[in-house]
Amino acid sequence: HFIGKRLSKSWTPPPVEISGKSYKPQDFVGWSLSAHVISERAKDALLPVVSEFAEFRLMMEFKRKRYFCMNVYFTADCLDFTASGVLFSPDDPKRILNISTYAFRREAIPDAPIFKEKNHPGEIFVRQPFIECVRKNQLTGAALLDPAVNPFYFILRGDRVDAAEGFNIKKP
Repeated sequence: HFIGKRLSKSWTPPPVEISGKSYKPQDFVGWSLSAHVISERAKDALLPVVSEFAEFRLMMEFKRKRYFCMNVYFTADCLDFTASGVLFSPDDPKRILNISTYAFRREAIPDAPIFKEKNHPGEIFVRQPFIECVRKNQLTGAALLDPAVNPFYFILRGDRVDAAEGFNIKKP
């Protein structure tokens, strides 16, 4: 699932359990790098921007609010293999195991607000229209990281830094 293709009509969400204390849920809820869980408010705001590139499926209800899985199915072949931090399998030199930093061929970046990289469709990449929609609607919980920087750099330092200029994460 969530590899740059539409979900089947029979897809059902995996069981989700909330344990322990919970803060007020944000609009973007961490679940997976390849598929985000978002509030109904976020879905309604983003739908006009991403409807040609992603689909939404009901994931769960929590505290009388509905949350949706956002599955991005639009992919683009834009990865610059030589400038990216790509780890290939020693058994299969064409199989990508991990990408620590991304670099894209500028001429191949799609004019789409959201996409996945075709050669490694795990992570989601967004462009300005998506960012503007998040800002305009004051959606909370989104982390916009620079794909050229290894995300573990910030995690290990304990920082939470967004790449979009002037973008602030609202904390609960």
